Amino acid sequence: MDMKLIMKSARSAVIEICDGGTFYTKEAYEIWVNGKFVKKAETVITSLYDLKPETEYEVVLFLNGNNKIGELKFTTEYEFVTLNVKDFGAKGDGIQDD
Repeated sequence: MDMKLIMKSARSAVIEICDGGTFYTKEAYEIWVNGKFVKKAETVITSLYDLKPETEYEVVLFLNGNNKIGELKFTTEYEFVTLNVKDFGAKGDGIQDD
């Protein structure tokens, strides 16, 4: 099975699972990143979040828990600056309109 890296940034990546499906994959797959389970995927295009800048990642695709069917490696992009909006007065409590 083919798995492609469609896009990567400093903190996220988008992969394509090529199993012949158009929008949804023919089966549900487990996505593991650097040896840790991330999520089950049933869509051809899947996003990975909460990555760290300038970090090497290995994404492995499993079918039925132990059948490794694809993998890819990439390094996230450099990030010039990270700002926390709470440092500028935002509440970040889900109630206020920040």
